[in-house]
Amino acid sequence: MKRILLGTAVALVLLTGCNEDKKTAPVQKTEVAPVAQAVAEVKKEAEAATQAVEEVKKEAEASATQVVEDVKKEVEEAAPVAEEKKEETK
Repeated sequence: MKRILLGTAVALVLLTGCNEDKKTAPVQKTEVAPVAQAVAEVKKEAEAATQAVEEVKKEAEASATQVVEDVKKEVEEAAPVAEEKKEETK
């Protein structure tokens, strides 16, 4: 009877010791809210940059169109003068 009790006590001590080694560290909670806010801010900045690019694109197109129209007018004005000089050289 003593051997059974002693064996049971030794087994309990060994099993209890093994159980303590397997305890894990507390799980750390990740902070999702700040990350979500940062992502939202980045999206807003990207949208603002896209809008700025679109505005610059429109301005560039308008400027290019204006330059083309100005060049056309100058060519049309210069064309009769060039024809007159051509006739004079004949």
